[in-house]
Amino acid sequence: MKTTLFKKVGLLIGALIFAISFAPNSGVHAAVDYSGGLMDKMLMTLSDTESKGSKSTYALTDNNETTSAIIEKWNTPSTAVDHAVGIFNGTVTANAIRVKADFDVSIGLFDSTGKAILPTYWYTVKANQADGRLIYLPTTYKGIAKVNLFNYSNTRTVSVSEFQLYNMTPPANPLDLAASADESSIGLTWNEVTTATSYTIKRSTTANGPYTTLATGVTKANYTDLDVTPGTTYYYVVTGVNPVGESIDSNEASAIIESNGQVDPEPEQPTTPEPEEPTTPEQPEEPSTNRAIFVVTMTTGLEKEFDLSMKEVNDFIDWYEAKQAGSGKASYAIDKHDNNKGPFKSRKDYILFDRVLTFEVSEY
Repeated sequence: MKTTLFKKVGLLIGALIFAISFAPNSGVHAAVDYSGGLMDKMLMTLSDTESKGSKSTYALTDNNETTSAIIEKWNTPSTAVDHAVGIFNGTVTANAIRVKADFDVSIGLFDSTGKAILPTYWYTVKANQADGRLIYLPTTYKGIAKVNLFNYSNTRTVSVSEFQLYNMTPPANPLDLAASADESSIGLTWNEVTTATSYTIKRSTTANGPYTTLATGVTKANYTDLDVTPGTTYYYVVTGVNPVGESIDSNEASAIIESNGQVDPEPEQPTTPEPEEPTTPEQPEEPSTNRAIFVVTMTTGLEKEFDLSMKEVNDFIDWYEAKQAGSGKASYAIDKHDNNKGPFKSRKDYILFDRVLTFEVSEY
């Protein structure tokens, strides 16, 4: 009987209570998905014990998923080659693994004296996780001198094409964060970070912070902020997170929700229409008030209606055409005169050039 039989039986219990976490991605994983493997091109030996065996292979560490090694079932015969053993030149530190196999396997980590480093001696990577994904260990393990992949099944062999250890670092910071506003929310997008398992969203109403955490555990490279107030500028940063740690902040992006159908204009000196000059109707038989109902349709669909003199209408048109040609102010103040003035001395509407869709003049 093998000297390690009791250890193999023990793994059936230990593997059930050993918790691991893995990046939230699924599907096909290429052998080069995650660089920096500690076992790249390591010569593995196939053995019937946890010690170095006589058969050797590079198939598990060659970053080529078309090559593989067969790990035999462990209980019969007693000399079954049910271990793949790798010995490091010195010791390494690791906090993640990757396995590509067609069935469950168990992994053991050992120090230079042969003592098991993992608290449960072994733990199991189930077949649905053995698809090449990056699997994070519960903590970072140091002093690893030997690694062992074991087929604990007594009913079938396992084909293994890739096996790697990694010493992962916190993810890189997300890049190209962008913010855009609509009528009731602000949407954020950024570039996905491969080694991040989630993202944290932070927000401020002041440029460059300080920021408060808006959301954690976001698993996609986009987010919609619904808790916003019209007229307030919000500033955002995003960080990438994995079990090892958190990245530094992304670039800052900002956006403002439109207020009452238009973006609040930056303060500018209002333009006051010149006094009207008296005009003489060209056709006395059809007297004219020399006034018009002036309707401006904004890009949001909002319509603004004013009762103006034709002089005021023409002044607006002159401003719009000059601004369209590249000169003039970004906004134009329209005096509402006594219309709905209420208790105020005066009321003016500021029209932003890039918010005007069309305007209509109905002279009367």
